[in-house]
Amino acid sequence: MQTIHSIRIWKLSDKARAAFAEAGVELTPDAWSHTVAENDPQWAAVEALVERFNLDDVARVEYSDEDRNAADFLRIQSRAQMGYPQPAMDGSYRSATFDLAGYCKFCGIGQIQKAPFRLKKTPASARSIMGLNCICDELFVNLEVWKEVFEPLGIGCRPLVLDRTGAEIASVVQLEIPQVAGLPVEGFPCKVCRRCGRTRYDSGALRLAPCPKPDATGAPIFKSSQYFGSGAMAYHLILVSRLVFQKIGAAGLTRVNFVPCAR
Repeated sequence: MQTIHSIRIWKLSDKARAAFAEAGVELTPDAWSHTVAENDPQWAAVEALVERFNLDDVARVEYSDEDRNAADFLRIQSRAQMGYPQPAMDGSYRSATFDLAGYCKFCGIGQIQKAPFRLKKTPASARSIMGLNCICDELFVNLEVWKEVFEPLGIGCRPLVLDRTGAEIASVVQLEIPQVAGLPVEGFPCKVCRRCGRTRYDSGALRLAPCPKPDATGAPIFKSSQYFGSGAMAYHLILVSRLVFQKIGAAGLTRVNFVPCAR
């Protein structure tokens, strides 16, 4: 595990560039950012320059295969987006897909899925874990991948439909994730919504630390009982057991990130 910093150097002043060069830090011409790890010998110099010139610095924790293989549970995130849920232009996908009786439009907490997600077109078939824009706590896979990897683990699926016709999409399904587990979030940055009074935890803080390790659960895949997010978006984290992580790796599924959980 190591901390990585991405320093914004777009439109960097000539004076700042000269200071980086004097410190022995080589910047790529026309690059938007400069990436450096905290265990890099140059980090001390870069850190001082970031503070001196008040540069934007986005930090994240990067994990090794050893970190992931040793974890009992891992957070799973898709890097393959299938597009937006439909109807998308006016945002009415929300009422078409979710029960909004407990939904707060100010923080995003409380929508409960009541109907299949509607897509503009059939997604391309791929051996990957897929997601939808604006939907952070659901996962989708090719039907054959579900039969091969997830069905034997007792993980169910639900259909997707085409928005224009309502016809069921035969090639891709949504993973069913009904189980939830609490995370030890004491001391984790959070805000209470002024409108609905419910708590949402800071998703940005997840870049800087391992995912909180969940309470004991026998479910192979599950969601956090807590909400995370920012702005008007709130979502549950999706977590998997070590066995599911291993099965996904063995099957060669792509476009997916795993973050190990730790106390």
